Amino acid sequence: MTTDLIARSGATGALISRLEWGKTPLGPLSGWPPRVRALLETALPSGIPLCVLLGADPARAQVVYNDAFSALLGHKHPAAMGRPAREVWPESWDFFEWALRQVWHAGQPVTGKDLMLHLDRGNDIEEVYVSISFSPIRDDQGSVYGALMCGIETTGAVLAARRERALRLLTEALRPAKTEDDFYRILPKALSYTLRDVFFAFLYELDPAGTRATLRASAGLAAEVPEALREIALAPGCPWEMACVARENEMRLVSTSGLGLCVMNALAGTPKRAAVIPVAGGSPSGRAAMLVVGLRSARALDDDYGAFVLRVARELSVALADIQSRRAAELHAAAVAESRLKDMFLGIASHELRTPLTCMKLNVQLVHRELLSLEPRLAERLERLSRSIDRMTRLVNEMLSVSAIAAGKLALKETYCDLRAICTSAGAEQSLVARRPLSLHLPEQPVHILADEDRTGEVIANLLANAYKYSAPEEPVELSLEESGAEAIVTVRDRGPGIPRESLPHVFDRFYRVPGVSVRAGSYLGLGLGLYLSKAIVEQHHGRIWVESEVGRGSAFSFSMPLAA
Repeated sequence: MTTDLIARSGATGALISRLEWGKTPLGPLSGWPPRVRALLETALPSGIPLCVLLGADPARAQVVYNDAFSALLGHKHPAAMGRPAREVWPESWDFFEWALRQVWHAGQPVTGKDLMLHLDRGNDIEEVYVSISFSPIRDDQGSVYGALMCGIETTGAVLAARRERALRLLTEALRPAKTEDDFYRILPKALSYTLRDVFFAFLYELDPAGTRATLRASAGLAAEVPEALREIALAPGCPWEMACVARENEMRLVSTSGLGLCVMNALAGTPKRAAVIPVAGGSPSGRAAMLVVGLRSARALDDDYGAFVLRVARELSVALADIQSRRAAELHAAAVAESRLKDMFLGIASHELRTPLTCMKLNVQLVHRELLSLEPRLAERLERLSRSIDRMTRLVNEMLSVSAIAAGKLALKETYCDLRAICTSAGAEQSLVARRPLSLHLPEQPVHILADEDRTGEVIANLLANAYKYSAPEEPVELSLEESGAEAIVTVRDRGPGIPRESLPHVFDRFYRVPGVSVRAGSYLGLGLGLYLSKAIVEQHHGRIWVESEVGRGSAFSFSMPLAA
């Protein structure tokens, strides 16, 4: 009856019933003590991993187990059934022998929670965590006949808790870093928290061009990192296959050997593979560094292990991005403060310059009037001086306008006015100043807008002044006005050198001048404020301004303003 019950107790029960126990030291199954057979009848159907070790002493204890226990054996099942425990677990026999001797000789149970055992379950030796207990099994006379082992694997829970703690300590260690130098100084200690799951960890900083990687921090080695691994040119065949990782921007597994590990890790084995992982930062280039970690050979690179090393890289990335973002914010704040000081200075300086310039202009006009009849040559010089004062006055007015724009105080005196008349007046004035003709293309009828007449004339004057400044005297300058839908559009066209495509987005920026484009001989070089001011004035009128240009064929600056209702 007992044999039939055992045979029907799962795959391992059928296996037990087929084995020739008579050829073992235990003898035929029918001759085992009744209490032992009754225990087997209970243990075999159980869903808890149970193993019965039977024999006269621990050295010859033979293994009998149920279906649930076979997972702990891995590839050793089913050959382990009926074999001596010493042959089943040679890789951890020191522990098993000690535990079994306590049971056999002291008759006392042995228990342990989340014990780490090195077990061979089919690949390399694994680090397996189990909560395990050994209880004495007695025969009918009360003598210890064996041990009942219950082994519940807790590897997943133990590793998850350990890795979460390592990541938390890593993050906390990096939190005080305020600069990148702080980050790399703190990093070796921070990375040391991961060394129970990786053999070593290196972090390489990439140069801005992404062509060279420099080792900035390491953990897990007993000595200095080899010279060949400190500075790596990202080229085909480079160490860690880092060039491929940089190109593909994905984790890659590479072979590794020859590194002298610290004592703690050297006792755990030798690294055979490393994971190379790109670490993103807050810079525009995306990648900031490369993380290299030596993978534990006793730990399969399953989803959980892979997720852990990726999270290490992610925590480094977050810390770097925070530092770089904070630095960018500080630089931006400093730039804003500097810009405000500059605007304040421009406003004050311009205001202070305006009064003496006005006085100089008045006195030059008075002297010029008196000398016209007496000394024509001196009068001509005074006229040139007067034009220079006009240019200085224009620059001062531009700086005052910039200061007003920066403070949000550019005031407009909007009236019902004729844009055609403004174009005519501004065109005549600029043509006279430049001593060059202007080709006008204006409608016959007035074009009414609601605008600040002086500021609108200033925009047209700025565009014409630029056209004259950057085009040859023999080249025509055109000023046109047309109505399009609900807008009036003014265009100033020249046949100057044109503007390169890469400079077009910047022509309306403050203080910007197109590189490599020279002004016409005799013209003065401005501050790069005219187009910036024109854009601000037009947009405050709810209009828009743009440029079309082709190198060697000239430019056309246009702006629109809403027609009056």
